[in-house]
Amino acid sequence: MSPSSSCRLQLRILLRAAKMLRPGGRIVYSTCSLNPLENEAVVSAALSACPELSLIDVSAELPGLERRSGVTDWRVRIGSKQDEVEKPAAGVEALERGNKRYAATCWPAGDEAAKHLERWCVGRSLICADASASVSTRI
Repeated sequence: MSPSSSCRLQLRILLRAAKMLRPGGRIVYSTCSLNPLENEAVVSAALSACPELSLIDVSAELPGLERRSGVTDWRVRIGSKQDEVEKPAAGVEALERGNKRYAATCWPAGDEAAKHLERWCVGRSLICADASASVSTRI
């Protein structure tokens, strides 16, 4: 599965989990990938779609767990030559290159620092999010 299709699938899974979350509940999101398309891009898109969610720092609860901060900027690359793909224009939901489709959510939205993505990363694979209210986003 390509990172772009994995990104879409991971986002659908995370949004479904958010929709099932009770107010005050927590989601723990984990991947086995180091690719920001499957990590930060998914988390950023989920936070944009679900303003009721916020990232929480769990370092005090898991003090022995090795951590690295999440990134707030990344590039989308395709093919064996790893050619960089430019972000689609505002309002464009997806970009097609060859036989691949890249959702606009694969690229940084520009507000990643405000979303505190640096908090989410534990070995680049864990997010803990609290819900302040019921999540009502459409999947």
